[in-house]
Amino acid sequence: MAIKPSPKTASPPPEVVQIIEQFELSQNYVQGWFAVPSINPPSSHVGQAHLCGPGLVDAYQQIAPFLGNKLLTRSLRTMDLLNGCGHQCDVCLANAALPSKMFSFASLKRLFQEPNFLLMLQSSLRFGSSGDLLDHPDAIKIINMILWETRDLDRAIQTRTGNKERFVLKVFTNYRPNLETKLDELVGIALRHHDRLKLVISLPLNKSDIINLKFNSYVVSRPNIFAKKHHYSPDGLLRAESLHRNICVQDVRHPRILFTSGRTLPQEYLANKCDDPLIVEADREICYRDRGLVKTYFNPDALWLMVYTTMYESNTTRAFTPLSPDNLPVFSQLPWHPDFPTPPNWPGKKGAERSWQEADLLMAQTKASGQQPRRSRMLRK
Repeated sequence: MAIKPSPKTASPPPEVVQIIEQFELSQNYVQGWFAVPSINPPSSHVGQAHLCGPGLVDAYQQIAPFLGNKLLTRSLRTMDLLNGCGHQCDVCLANAALPSKMFSFASLKRLFQEPNFLLMLQSSLRFGSSGDLLDHPDAIKIINMILWETRDLDRAIQTRTGNKERFVLKVFTNYRPNLETKLDELVGIALRHHDRLKLVISLPLNKSDIINLKFNSYVVSRPNIFAKKHHYSPDGLLRAESLHRNICVQDVRHPRILFTSGRTLPQEYLANKCDDPLIVEADREICYRDRGLVKTYFNPDALWLMVYTTMYESNTTRAFTPLSPDNLPVFSQLPWHPDFPTPPNWPGKKGAERSWQEADLLMAQTKASGQQPRRSRMLRK
């Protein structure tokens, strides 16, 4: 399997450029800017033989250079087990790469037994940002292991917050008929750990409803998970209602509103999804409100800095660059996104979203400058 070097698919927004110039960060310490967190994505699916062999990554060694770094205390809340997603849904907002690497179970267990890594974690940890946990052959073992190895962290968070918070795993996964058995096992774990595992089953917007219709049967055959009274839309799709507060369904199969950022489904397919859909173009004021705000993300390719951008910097409105001990002192000067808990030792502190008026002005100035947005494939003819 040949994996070609990836082109740099994004650029840093002006706020990040100012910080780099202000602190005179050498470009030798910046590996590149990417629209998705994958350094060398393959052009076609790789087999399990590769993933379980040359594609196995030692999670402990990957993050070892950062262990004990106080800048990263309580900084990590999102990670994936693979460096891409095998589902390749037609309209993935993350526009995820095909996976070519995955963490080994043994290295993950060692990592979650490491006190300095546990110090990096916030009060929740999400799986399912640019990858699907169920793509990993050891997914169920990994979730059970993490719940066990973080039990002391859970107790510490309860003590710190006066029993107001728990350490919670959040898993976002797509429904796929061939993964029903693993999904059932994940549901079983959620039922046993209702205070510590939140499961979101996502139903994708695809070119056809072959997979979506099979979900109807999945729901009907599991009355202990979903409400017995079933409601069907005119398109024949069942609107599933979970009986459990920590298990929910994210249904985007036939949306009335479709955001175009990062999407890959051509517009000619939209007419088959619903009558007169509202298409929201990718260049939006909200992106200018968030531009330059950051958080961290971890997958088998790197511990990443994730920067919020507009479509002029990245077609996914996110720009990723690998963190290193050399560039972290500078990148940690960037403001943290206020939607997430701010790490206590992050020099950039909690950022603030711009006002709508400021966002409108920045948007107008960008358009007037003649720059061309990085268009998603959905918008191309």
